[in-house]
Amino acid sequence: MFPSARHGPVHLVQAVLMAYHAAMQVIRSGKKEVVKFETPSGVTAVIDTSISDETLAKFARSLKAKLKRSAARSSNLVPKAK
Repeated sequence: MFPSARHGPVHLVQAVLMAYHAAMQVIRSGKKEVVKFETPSGVTAVIDTSISDETLAKFARSLKAKLKRSAARSSNLVPKAK
C-alpha cells in the first residue's frame, strides 16, 4: 500500500500518480484530461484528472462494498476446516 493511501481515495490516486509519474502519458482533449500509464503487472490504467473528491470518495465506497460482498460469497464457497 502506498503510504498516503491511508488518508482516503484522493490521496491514493495522488500516490499512484506520483509512483508512475515517469511512465505517465497525459492526454488532453478540449477541457478534459486523463493520464495513462502501465503498471508493473502490465495493466494499462487511464485516470480522469477532473474527477471531484466527492465522486472519488463515492466510487471508493462502492468498490469497497463490492469487494466485501465478493469476499463473503467466496468464503461461503470454501469448505470450513474441521
